[in-house]
Amino acid sequence: MNFTTKVPIEKYKNPIDYNSRIMSLGSCFAENMAEKFEYFKFQNSVNPFGIIFNPVSIEKLVNRMVNKIEFTEEDIFYHNDLWHCYEVHSELSNANKEDFLNNLNSILSENFKIISNATHFIITYGT
Repeated sequence: MNFTTKVPIEKYKNPIDYNSRIMSLGSCFAENMAEKFEYFKFQNSVNPFGIIFNPVSIEKLVNRMVNKIEFTEEDIFYHNDLWHCYEVHSELSNANKEDFLNNLNSILSENFKIISNATHFIITYGT
């Protein structure tokens, strides 16, 4: 009796190696994989805007990074004494609006270079 299902997987033509530049985005699983990549000294960038669970927010952030679309006051809101943005993790929220926008746009510009040079993308969603 066979209790497993074999799934044939073709070998990827461009495997991850030490020359790879990896961008990991998404859930805490992306963070866990990134820890392993860092431990083994791979070039890896992970969740610059914090852990993001849903595909729509990930798509919006990738679009912003690729097209250099800066965050504006229209993208943020004030709640419980902090400025927030629905597109990023609340760990980035800030009491000062200007600091918050400057930080978001700084992360955006830093990661434009990373995403432009990435050879591999790992995107994980929440369950």
